[in-house]
Amino acid sequence: MDESVAADPEILALAQAAHAATERWLNTIVARAAATLAARTACCEDHPLVELVHRAELRYGQAEVALASVVSSRLAIPAGPVTIRQIFALYPSESQLFTVEVTGTQLRQALEHSARYFRGYPFSAADSFFTPGISVNDFDIAGGVSYKLDLSKPIGERIVELKFRGQPLAPAQKLRLALSSYRYAGGGSYEMLRGAKIVHRAKKEIRSLLIDYLLEAGTLTPTVDNNWEILPSAARQTLLDSVRPRPLTLP
Repeated sequence: MDESVAADPEILALAQAAHAATERWLNTIVARAAATLAARTACCEDHPLVELVHRAELRYGQAEVALASVVSSRLAIPAGPVTIRQIFALYPSESQLFTVEVTGTQLRQALEHSARYFRGYPFSAADSFFTPGISVNDFDIAGGVSYKLDLSKPIGERIVELKFRGQPLAPAQKLRLALSSYRYAGGGSYEMLRGAKIVHRAKKEIRSLLIDYLLEAGTLTPTVDNNWEILPSAARQTLLDSVRPRPLTLP
């Protein structure tokens, strides 16, 4: 069906009350954004919207480390009121929050798997920066650890300086990792996380937890902790330039 198909007036009448109530709920203000936050660059640099998901996952998952992807790279939240509608746009999936026990090796494997999203540097063409067939939704970023993603290295060897609480992460180190139920099930081919021991389950979906977190915080801030970055710096700048809006050139 498309816009040429007229809506049935009886169905519209039946749904009107529920539709109006849903619209009112979606427009509920849960916090205020201190600045405009556009998710365009979230795959290339530490970003407040990803950190928001990390902070909620760490808190409600009773976890030490968290994984989250850039779910909606086209989203922009203007400065001012933040609504439930915008949080649903930021995190549209109905994933549950699981906390699992993993080792340092498993976390490194997950981050190496995530790093496949980018092509190697130097890039072979002016518009060939991202690996075909890998969605930005499957590029997971970690919170609670610090690391660098070196695109000059081959796939499988890109995660360098991986640290937990300021110390190099040992392969056998046990960690409480918060992640979505989709990742826990191996979604995105994260097989190293499939079936890990669950140590905690949140009672709400992740997007509901984001709403709870913002209701309590009151403000969505533009701050980041800069716990990860892409190397070399020239690769990072090229990627940022590729995803930022280009200025209009007038004749």
